[in-house]
Amino acid sequence: MYDRAGHIQGASNVPTTSTVDDTGRYLSAEQLEAIFGGDHNARAITYCGGGIAASSNAFVMIRLGFKDVAVYTESLQEWTADPANPMETATEFDEFDE
Repeated sequence: MYDRAGHIQGASNVPTTSTVDDTGRYLSAEQLEAIFGGDHNARAITYCGGGIAASSNAFVMIRLGFKDVAVYTESLQEWTADPANPMETATEFDEFDE
């Protein structure tokens, strides 16, 4: 689907599907906090294939109190098109590739 496989170097993988239950409703704030955790004051940039799922994650993070959240709207469609942009292909994220 993209010019190169992998993820942006240094990124954390939080699939949008892990933020909702079987009915499509967001999980509780406590469950979402356990998924996202981290420093609520640190800069966070969400991305996905084209920015749609990234918007959902950004929404959740803002609702959880993260202070500096942005969406990379062009996401992997743009990033992978430039061979100078670094990509990682580590297998540590394979659990989400089902």
